Amino acid sequence: MSTPRPRPSFALSFRVARVAGIDVRVHFTMLLLVAWLLIEHLRTGGWGVFSEGVALVVCTFVAVLLHELGHALMARRFGIRTRDITLLPIGGVSTFERPPQRPREELAVAFAGPAVNVALAALLFGTLMAGELVFDFGGLRVAGGPFLAKLLLINLSLAAFNLLPAFPMDGGRALRALLATRLEPEAATRIAAHVGRVLAIGLAVAGVFFSPTLVLVGVFVWFGAQAELSAAKASARLTGLKVADAMVAQFRTLDADTPVSEALELSAGGAQHDFPVRSGSEVLGVLTREGLLAAIEAEGQNAPVGGALSGPLTTLEPGTPLSDAVSVMRANGARAALVFDHGELAGLLTSESVADRLAAAHR
Repeated sequence: MSTPRPRPSFALSFRVARVAGIDVRVHFTMLLLVAWLLIEHLRTGGWGVFSEGVALVVCTFVAVLLHELGHALMARRFGIRTRDITLLPIGGVSTFERPPQRPREELAVAFAGPAVNVALAALLFGTLMAGELVFDFGGLRVAGGPFLAKLLLINLSLAAFNLLPAFPMDGGRALRALLATRLEPEAATRIAAHVGRVLAIGLAVAGVFFSPTLVLVGVFVWFGAQAELSAAKASARLTGLKVADAMVAQFRTLDADTPVSEALELSAGGAQHDFPVRSGSEVLGVLTREGLLAAIEAEGQNAPVGGALSGPLTTLEPGTPLSDAVSVMRANGARAALVFDHGELAGLLTSESVADRLAAAHR
């Protein structure tokens, strides 16, 4: 799976590695799945089978990671940077700095992940056939059975699950890309989202009779489709607007050694809540309201604002399409960005200024 939005509040995730310049994170719920798998192996066959369970967990992690790297490396071919990959029990989520711009790009990125799992499954099948190993998918269990056959089934399941024509699955993105070759992006997303919601209801109903897991998957697909539809509507409203149309051109900057107490007074007494911070002629970053309050709580009111800056410095140009700028800010987790015109600080783009511009456009 992949998303151009920021990490969807994966606050309960932690970084475990960095691969190809991409942070790899694991959500804590993945550890619950791992624990269940290992306990099941230990309960079924003792310590001998337990070691096989460890190997199966590691290989499953690798399969999910390779799936997401497939998305990331294909996106890189189109100039799209992947900020991070988060591993979840339902698979993985790649966070892109911006969405693919053309339907063929989105189609290629969407299919790249499942293609990796299909290739792995083909390699495992060839290995099993070369070794003349007979196996029966129907007889496989969580613990026990041919190890390579279980890996084969896991990769096929990952590919099939992600090809469901529903957001946020890869199949949903592929469906939207195909529809977008004939329709406007918002219309394509609306149809794909409706298909996803119908599928979500079907999964939930099937789950009542067969497996509670399907109910959870149905709920996940439903909210994923809703989120994609909302994002598409918001993007459509930004069409035709530039950063210059929404940026704050009149703003105050702060020196890096200014006490946070002074910044708090300025924020409380005026309309500006985010401040560019300078050290001499160099612009260091943006002091946000959240950073300001965190600095006061951690270091007191005399702490310098230069030490309260956090997150990547996001810079834009006045002529950048506003939809692209919003995507970059979301991917960086930035509530404010600095706008430079020919190397000079010309404005400040914030979530509030974007909202105000959209509200003014629809009055």
